[in-house]
Amino acid sequence: MGRQVWQGSLSALACLMLFLSSGPALAWGPEGHEVVAALAAANLTPSARAQVSALLGGDSMIVLDANWADEIRTDQPQTAPWHYVNIPLNAPGYDPRRDCADGRCVVAQIERNEHVLADRSASKAARADALRFLIHFIADVHQPLHAADNGGNAFTVFLRGKHTNLHHVWDNDVVDIFGRDAGAVAR
Repeated sequence: MGRQVWQGSLSALACLMLFLSSGPALAWGPEGHEVVAALAAANLTPSARAQVSALLGGDSMIVLDANWADEIRTDQPQTAPWHYVNIPLNAPGYDPRRDCADGRCVVAQIERNEHVLADRSASKAARADALRFLIHFIADVHQPLHAADNGGNAFTVFLRGKHTNLHHVWDNDVVDIFGRDAGAVAR
């Protein structure tokens, strides 16, 4: 398959994930990431599905790898800033010079991973990792607290008898409303 076709499939996958991740599954803890990935997987074209399967080792891996980027953060701490972008709350929108000047944010990392994934001369392992990051980061960038200055970490809330922060509630507790079965929630 030519580079142009792959890039078209990649663009379609990225657009689909952008569209679907903004839907009702507004939580991005492990289950939330799996729901976003399940929605994307269910809507892949046959060609894109085959390419994803070839890179990740099976059809279901798109969902199973949805949390890989969080799972490697301890061993690869340099990836931590790739999960968010700090846009000031009073800003009218994203400004790369202000919000990602050093290129260490989710927006810049999505762009880098798209290039790696589309590069047929890159190793299969590098392309697979780029796809795993994209699966995760497309969901992260659509979680409002992953795009706001301080990400809600400084806002303490009291929920179910315990103190936590707004970011944790959004990432983890909101998904409980929908259930923990990503496949069922995605339907």
